[in-house]
Amino acid sequence: MLIRSNEMEPSEFIDLISNEEIIVYEDVQASKIWVNYVDGQWLIRPKNINNNPINLVDLAIQKFYKYAYSYLLSLPDEVTNLLRPNFYFCFEYFPDEQPANIKYERIPQNHLILTCICKYKKYYKYDIDELKTYAKLFNVETLPLVYKGKLNSKQLKAINYFLHSNKNDLELFFNEETFSEFFYKLLNPNKKNSYLSDTFNDNLEKMIIRFTKSDKEYTCEILNPLYQKMELKVDSEYSDVYSILIFNFLQFITTLNLTNIDIQGNSREMIYINLMSKLYNIYLQKYKNNIIDFKFNTPAFFNSEKFKINTNLINNETTINYINSHNKLEYLFKIVLSSFQRKQKKEIGIINDVTLTHLNDMIKKIQIKIEEQFNYNIKLNKFTYQLKDLKDYKNIEWEEDRKGYAYPEIGSILKDYSNDKKKKFKK
Repeated sequence: MLIRSNEMEPSEFIDLISNEEIIVYEDVQASKIWVNYVDGQWLIRPKNINNNPINLVDLAIQKFYKYAYSYLLSLPDEVTNLLRPNFYFCFEYFPDEQPANIKYERIPQNHLILTCICKYKKYYKYDIDELKTYAKLFNVETLPLVYKGKLNSKQLKAINYFLHSNKNDLELFFNEETFSEFFYKLLNPNKKNSYLSDTFNDNLEKMIIRFTKSDKEYTCEILNPLYQKMELKVDSEYSDVYSILIFNFLQFITTLNLTNIDIQGNSREMIYINLMSKLYNIYLQKYKNNIIDFKFNTPAFFNSEKFKINTNLINNETTINYINSHNKLEYLFKIVLSSFQRKQKKEIGIINDVTLTHLNDMIKKIQIKIEEQFNYNIKLNKFTYQLKDLKDYKNIEWEEDRKGYAYPEIGSILKDYSNDKKKKFKK
């Protein structure tokens, strides 16, 4: 049960936590991911346990998840063999020192903090001992513990006074202290700094209290009224530029015949990346200078390394050269790769309902192309595998053409059973 301090009267809140064995954590702001291990594969779901797992295309669009994904893949069988597929682990993930509204001075071990375990997608467990056991298994950290035990009368009185103070009074109440410094000094005076910082965090959003009462688990949050959330600038210019770039690219690829384009790849995601790379290259052969000369600014977040294209997952060298040559061309590829992966639902910029219909029609054609190419590649790989292994059998002979290549179809491949003495065979 989740209870926030601003959702009930201060006296009720104090009564709820009094005489209880509580655990107090410092809130950590990072990027929440849900992870489980199924059939030899790691599934990573961003933000919510019910979201679709990120795929190879998501990993290529940006470098954001590369540390989490690469670290999980590096875990040995001794670890993965102990994991149940219906156990979901919730982590706060740090792609860098500023994953959200707070800039930290350090990154936790292996970029991950274990915060919760969900069993069978039904039971959410926050037991500190169980979390520490799994955190040790994963070689990651858990939420920073501030206090464990029953609050004394002095501590309860101070918290009660805090809850009764309004926002204006709190600035005087803290008396040059921060929200985090006040609670650390009250609950754990030996501690001289906040988690992952050298000083006390000056913009901590909340303190988290957990306890069990009458076989019911409670999570209480004491909110910081002075907390300032980072304002994300919403600029219509970016929406307009995005829609113009997509509209022009869509117009161009509708003139192409997708059936005439052969794409390599052993998975649907890899075929999609290779297909969009090839379409992107064909488009830029004609419009590269137009894109560079088009006056627009890329979003500020795009300058961050974690949001750059992960070129390690791009196989097309021509595409990589375009991406590395200009930030506008890289931004275009990011838009192209992300926009044709699945059906679009919202109108944006100059993309109205009519254009959206055309866009989704093209997305459907691309999906069909990928499915056809995937099935063809699988069959081709099997055929190539059979031909490749043929020469491993020393007692089998085959007929050659004048260039020395083996015929794929021959009447007999076993030792000369033919009466035609004109045919030459080679072991």
